[in-house]
Amino acid sequence: MWLSVGVERRRPRSRLARYEQGVAESGSEHLVELSEERVKIILSDCEQLLCTKQRSAIRSIAQLLFCSSRGESIYSFHVTILPMADLPMVILIAIVIASLYLIIKGADYFVKGAASVSRKIGISTFVVGLTVVAMGTSAPELFVNVIAASSGATALSIGNILGSNAINILLGLGIAAIFVPLSIKSQTVWKELPFSLLGAVMIFILGSDLLIDGFGNNVITRTDGLALLTFFIIFMVYTFGLNKVQNGVEKQEMDMFSWARSTAYIVAGLAGLIVGGKLVVESATSIAEIIGISENLIGLTVVAIGTSLPEIVTAVVGVRKGFIDMVVGGVVGSNIFNALWVLGVTATIAPLSFTADNITDAVFLMAVSVVFFIFMFVGKKQTLERWQGWAFVFTYIAYMIFAILRG
Repeated sequence: MWLSVGVERRRPRSRLARYEQGVAESGSEHLVELSEERVKIILSDCEQLLCTKQRSAIRSIAQLLFCSSRGESIYSFHVTILPMADLPMVILIAIVIASLYLIIKGADYFVKGAASVSRKIGISTFVVGLTVVAMGTSAPELFVNVIAASSGATALSIGNILGSNAINILLGLGIAAIFVPLSIKSQTVWKELPFSLLGAVMIFILGSDLLIDGFGNNVITRTDGLALLTFFIIFMVYTFGLNKVQNGVEKQEMDMFSWARSTAYIVAGLAGLIVGGKLVVESATSIAEIIGISENLIGLTVVAIGTSLPEIVTAVVGVRKGFIDMVVGGVVGSNIFNALWVLGVTATIAPLSFTADNITDAVFLMAVSVVFFIFMFVGKKQTLERWQGWAFVFTYIAYMIFAILRG
């Protein structure tokens, strides 16, 4: 909800201040007349009030409008509360872009602060990298999904996860492989990729009650969410036992800041994630409502691309610097976190209805994961070659065209 203010000059009246009582609801207008000398003060004070959507804003503005002189020029002051869906499309798109940027920067600051605090209290870089940093890359998806589920936009939540995981593989690794062929270690091929595929399969199975059981509704319930979180815990225990991960992460350097700066990073990061997540959900659902498309499609495209930007940028920059293992591990790990951790938490908060489009998207994600695994044995073994990277990118473009036409 947003407030719109307008001021226009009017003739003086015997009664210099008039406030027409009304309920501050969507689209309602409240008219008060005031003397010219009060305009500048009122507009200045209202700048602080226009950031809220509560009825108290209207009452506060009304209290400001007081005239004591007779015969002065009069201005009428209009305050209109607008739903976000009533904002121009250009503004909504700008809000989506700005809020996605806010989410990405919020995740970055949160990871910096949390990693610094963890190191200051003596936690190893291995554990920090495995938990704080890894979860930080999935923080955009997590906050968007939690806010969307709490707001009832569950279709956007599912579309965000399915779209993000497909983007991570098809665009993240696809674009990276176009720059530099990705040589992947055997442990990643045989242990971590299957976990990523397991996450995609679990989403499909848990969301296909009617298809598999033959009755009931397609819903990822709170019980299903707890099951996903259980698999996530198993993955974490398994990962802690990988000496190769520990050795690789221990070599990484992590910045340590003062307690005040670390705390400021954490607070600023959380604020960016929460505010950005709230804005992206409201603006994205408003865009879907205006142009008549599903929340699932918005989540699958615009929101998923925005929340996956950190992984895509990190992948491209990482391979150009030679950190291929880190890039592949980051993408695969992010997909596992999204499927098991983020979707598990989201479903625990609110059951997620699964539509026919969601089932199609889940099947597509499974197919992408299987093809990724097969590519490890086609051509040069355990290497994602340039032509395979191009194949991934064109596959994503083709599926997005299909999804848009589907509606």
